[in-house]
Amino acid sequence: MRTKNELYQQALRTVAMRRQTARALAQDAQAEAEAAIPGLRHAEEEVRVRGIRCAIAGASGKDRTETAAALAAAKQKLTALLAASGRPADALEPKFTCKRCEDTGAVDGRTCDCVRRVMQQLRRKEIEELSSLSISSFDTMQLDYYPNTVDKALGESVRSYMAEVLADLRDYAADFSPATRESLLLVGNAGLGKTHAALAIAGEVLRQNYDVIYVSCPDFFGKLEALHFGTDPGGEEEALFQTACNADLLILDDLGTEFNSSFFLTNLYSLLNNRLGAKLPTIVTTNITDGALLEKLYTEKISSRLAAFVQIQFLGSDTLNNDQINWLQIHGMKNTETIREICSHFEIDFLVLQDILNADHPTKIEEHDKYIVLILKIFYPNEHKEENELDELLQQQVCLIIGNNYVLTFLEKETDFFDDVSSALRNDVLKIRSRQTDYLLSVLLNSVMGNYISTISSIDDALEDLEEELLTITSGDDIGIQIQALRRQYMLMKKAILPLKEQYIKLLRAENLLIHKVNRAFFNDVNDHLQFVLQTIEICRETLSSLVDLYISNNDLRMNDIMKRLTIVSTIFIPLTFLVGVWGMNFKMMPELDWRYGYCFAWALMIIIGIMVYAFFRKKKWY
Repeated sequence: MRTKNELYQQALRTVAMRRQTARALAQDAQAEAEAAIPGLRHAEEEVRVRGIRCAIAGASGKDRTETAAALAAAKQKLTALLAASGRPADALEPKFTCKRCEDTGAVDGRTCDCVRRVMQQLRRKEIEELSSLSISSFDTMQLDYYPNTVDKALGESVRSYMAEVLADLRDYAADFSPATRESLLLVGNAGLGKTHAALAIAGEVLRQNYDVIYVSCPDFFGKLEALHFGTDPGGEEEALFQTACNADLLILDDLGTEFNSSFFLTNLYSLLNNRLGAKLPTIVTTNITDGALLEKLYTEKISSRLAAFVQIQFLGSDTLNNDQINWLQIHGMKNTETIREICSHFEIDFLVLQDILNADHPTKIEEHDKYIVLILKIFYPNEHKEENELDELLQQQVCLIIGNNYVLTFLEKETDFFDDVSSALRNDVLKIRSRQTDYLLSVLLNSVMGNYISTISSIDDALEDLEEELLTITSGDDIGIQIQALRRQYMLMKKAILPLKEQYIKLLRAENLLIHKVNRAFFNDVNDHLQFVLQTIEICRETLSSLVDLYISNNDLRMNDIMKRLTIVSTIFIPLTFLVGVWGMNFKMMPELDWRYGYCFAWALMIIIGIMVYAFFRKKKWY
């Protein structure tokens, strides 16, 4: 969480970068235009010189009529050259994002509105990273989630009541002012839209150029405590606390989920007290609906401060419909608190929660009393590899949990992997809505198997191509690196998929109550796909083994060929070496030494012998 000044400095750097980029692009456009248009550079220089002369004339108090006319003529000539090449008159001018300040960040010595807009964007991005939801608007809050039944205590339907609540909150945000707006305490059970409403207020307040700070109680006070009891030489703890204290609007989310300690109580009291003293509004959300429990947990001093807040009760039931199948997709594992809350709501075991958060957990299928857990891997190519790098296979974890009326999918990273299933649900293509949760699980598993089939098939095809290349290879090209890359891909898939060979049987057992008999045929179909993948993995293993053997054999053949050539060369030189050795002996009575043509004869003899040996090898086809 950045302070307002840090946000301002970052916004200035962003605007300055925009200006630098615009000027660089303008220089590139100018260089390109000067190369394409003859006389353009001369025309630009003339405009520059005429402009200087006009400015000098004005500064010295002389008549500028003549110089201004010359300047206008020079500009007209430049525009005509640009127009003749199909370029606009401002083609050589920098295209600044903000026309008012030309990306300087200031107008007449004051901060430009573009800087404030950038600050708003940066704060929005920060809030979205800290929260489990994106900043949206009240238009995205659907009243259909709230029951349309009459509440006896209210005397009206819950939906009508919540419509009034959301309308009041919309008005609160639309006419926001730190000096006049009161603090709010949004109270209600989990899943009723308290955080969504708070973020909708944040979006509207940010649009009005007010600074909004969003913090989650566990994260914010946990960080403060870590800084306090750790080493904090830079004073980050104080800066963090003061940023929250001085914000135009502070949203304190999920009060009641933090670790309650004396440090937390002290800092919470100080934060609320400082903001109430400064008359700055705060929005607090909590699932604690019992006022007595609130006072018991947070002491009388804190509860008295919260009592000064306008309390708004969120009513209704959890947005999950017990009469229908509920499918929740969770992308990314950064917000552990949200995942923990989801698991707590569905009564998921703590050990399973740890397995979900562990991205390196091995593949497994695990049965529990009320749900089944499947931890799988999906594969995708590395799209960010360097140009000369070999293809690399990446994986991410997918955790599927099926209960009586819900299916949870936890994906390690943001992905569109299950978008086809979502589309099928929306269009009711596969009739998923009319079946049980296990049918939805079978559809999700089919998507996973489709990923396995396409990935292992591509590896198999690549191995076959390599095999063909090795069988027809005539040069000394080394393809061992490619074999190793494919082997790594194969091992990655084998490690992730092979455990399913034994564990998938758990889904097919008759005593499994969450897998209905009527839907077992779909799981058998998934099993058929799994068996195909396992068979292809085995084929890849055999192909890899034969490729390694073939590669080694090719290397041996290549080495033998090299040794053969070296041997032939050595053999050719054996008689020549003999002759050199004979004539190199130190005897006085060697007639060849005194012969006039002895040197030439020796060379001729050695050349003839070398040619004869070479011809003999060629005739025997040894070479």
